[in-house]
Amino acid sequence: MRVGAGVSRLRLRTKFLLSMILISSALTWTSLLLVRRTVQTQVRNEIVVGLRNSAETFQNFQRQREATLARSADLLADLPPLRPDDYSASSDHPGRFH
Repeated sequence: MRVGAGVSRLRLRTKFLLSMILISSALTWTSLLLVRRTVQTQVRNEIVVGLRNSAETFQNFQRQREATLARSADLLADLPPLRPDDYSASSDHPGRFH
């Protein structure tokens, strides 16, 4: 009878060990999945924020460039038109355009 009791005891021990391994594995996988989901969400949020900042920076740069071009165009529009005769009469550029 002791042999039969030992076998059933081994089976009970094995069942207990397997159930503990299964529970530990399930908890580990659940924890890993939660961590993965959290990290993915944070990375996506950081990407969204980075893209918004990049788009805003580009728009600011574009506005500054357009403002600079507009100022340059205004300055060029305010200059009097130059003719070749204007240079030949100037003492700073003698003989130019001859």
